[in-house]
Amino acid sequence: MRELGVGRALPRSEDLRLLNGKGRYTSDFEFSDQCHLFVLRSPHAHALIRSIDSSAARALPGVLCVLTGEDAEADGIGHIRTMVQRHKADGSPMERPPYRVLALDAVRMVGDAVAVVVAERAEIARDAAELIEVDYEPLPAVTDVVDALAADAPAVWPAQVPDNVCFQFQLGDVDAVQRAFASAPRVSRLDLRISRVSANPMEARNAIARYDAFEQRYTLIAGVQNPHRLRSEIAAHALFIPASKLRVISPDMGGGFGMKGSVFPELVLCLWAARRCGRTVRWQADRGESFVSDYHARDNVSTVELALDEAGTFLALRIRTLANLGAYLGFNTPHSSTNNLGGLAGVYRTPHIHAHVTGVYTHTQPTAPYRGAGRP
Repeated sequence: MRELGVGRALPRSEDLRLLNGKGRYTSDFEFSDQCHLFVLRSPHAHALIRSIDSSAARALPGVLCVLTGEDAEADGIGHIRTMVQRHKADGSPMERPPYRVLALDAVRMVGDAVAVVVAERAEIARDAAELIEVDYEPLPAVTDVVDALAADAPAVWPAQVPDNVCFQFQLGDVDAVQRAFASAPRVSRLDLRISRVSANPMEARNAIARYDAFEQRYTLIAGVQNPHRLRSEIAAHALFIPASKLRVISPDMGGGFGMKGSVFPELVLCLWAARRCGRTVRWQADRGESFVSDYHARDNVSTVELALDEAGTFLALRIRTLANLGAYLGFNTPHSSTNNLGGLAGVYRTPHIHAHVTGVYTHTQPTAPYRGAGRP
């Protein structure tokens, strides 16, 4: 008990295996019937898709199939669903525009998935993707969270969210804070901009999907941080199958930092392609693809005000934050800027606190939890 009591370090059981190179990651799994998936992505931050011509890609030897957003709709593939609900200023639920696994009528960020190619080899899939002709009509885009609130800003979702405001979230006693500030001898104010970041783990995202047509069961092998919840979400809202029909295997993982705890379109695309092709399908992002397809984090603009008495004692804290959500609501996008507002005071005694967070759509990659998520 002295060696393993409170305050003692726990013995680590995984180190020796990993240090000796005996770890097993997603890329270490090999199957005799495997083929490779490549995702064709948008070069535009905002554009209409007029047409997609994939005939040349389909004719390339070694190509097994080419899939587009129209195919996903025809096959009844569902959307990425956010598990977090927030509300608008009037108290009504926030709008949840569809986050399709493949863009259908428009792209809303650089890196938006437009089509996938499945081929015998990864280089064939990449070459075939270059043969796909997408006719885009570029549209104005907005990437800055402050600019997105301007009256003349391009709307990411014109029909559903014309003002780009997804939600308004507040926590604390606003009246008590206002009274404290009105009578405070001293007020300190700080404007902060927290830049957008990418998790950039050592092991880029990847996945292997298999489908057993006889038992109608799927298997997904991917380094993910939340396999049980991901299985439930993908089964219920993307594939529309019982969770018992989907097995998720998360082997050793080369870093995640919270980013790999979300549902990504590529996971669904691999599973769908495995069913369509009747083969084991594998996908591996390279570093450049990761920067435009991984969920990002932060990207907040905040105004922080602190009310103090003459002796410097804290009386109240007031925060207003604009949170850049990106173009789509990922699995837990609204969670990132609102989940841990209760920790704002830190170790300081602060009688009154009020925080107000405005979630804003822009033509950028969705944001999601990453190391210390939930704070403005």
